[in-house]
Amino acid sequence: MTNTLAPSTVFVTDHSITTGHLRLLESIPLSVTGTSRLCFHETHDSPLHVMLVKATTKDVFARHCHTDSDEFTTVLEGGLEITLWSDGLQSTPHHIVLGRDFTGDYGALISKGLAHTTRALSENTVYLEIKLGPFNPDALVKL
Repeated sequence: MTNTLAPSTVFVTDHSITTGHLRLLESIPLSVTGTSRLCFHETHDSPLHVMLVKATTKDVFARHCHTDSDEFTTVLEGGLEITLWSDGLQSTPHHIVLGRDFTGDYGALISKGLAHTTRALSENTVYLEIKLGPFNPDALVKL
């Protein structure tokens, strides 16, 4: 069962991730940030947010940080580059590359408050993103 909140975000009430979910994610239009999301939590108010995210190579998710939660990301298909700035915007960036076809590394934990960007390295990259809820748009700070 699905519940569409916005064109680029769909909520499902399933408890496992299947190839059917990957196909459903393919049908969800991209947002202005170049991603589409299939959410496995019930609402934006849920205490834990589990999302399948599709990203394309056309966009880089702008530099930002989350002030309310750590974020865990693991790549299921394709590749993802995460760029981190450990000491504010003036520090030298550190790059993490995830994906079986790129490094063999699959997941990364991004600490709360750590400035970062994400960029898909292949078309139709799919990754799992997990963070604490509830969703607070003011906690995503663009830098």
